[in-house]
Amino acid sequence: MKYRQFVLRFRRLLLAALAGLLGISASSCAKYGSPYAEYGCPEADFDISGHVTDREGNPIEGIEVKHIYRSDTTDADGYYHIPKHGEFPYAEVPIDFRDADGDEHGAYRDTTVTVKVNYSEYRGGSGWYEGTLTKEVDVTLEEKADKR
Repeated sequence: MKYRQFVLRFRRLLLAALAGLLGISASSCAKYGSPYAEYGCPEADFDISGHVTDREGNPIEGIEVKHIYRSDTTDADGYYHIPKHGEFPYAEVPIDFRDADGDEHGAYRDTTVTVKVNYSEYRGGSGWYEGTLTKEVDVTLEEKADKR
């Protein structure tokens, strides 16, 4: 009887260790703060776009705009667009703005903007597909005091 209990306990521990090594977890999408983390990860389309300007409202060209591993560079009108598919951003989304062209179009301070995302903003979802969320994020960058 004790041997059987030992074997069953050992088997459970072995399976738990194997699942941990393989990265199997019930909270695989907990980093998104999803209420569905217990059952898996929902998907959605997330579209970020906007304009980058200076204090006077002039568009700034050559600013790299990045969200995780996707990025775009502002055009002559200061416009950028970052489409993301298959990810479910939830609560807060950080977007980095970096002066990537040096002094070519002026020297500006790098900044990060945190975009608030509300679950109720997603449209057109069904089942595990939560739909589409479109955010327009306009940013004003400060010039660097020292342009070196």
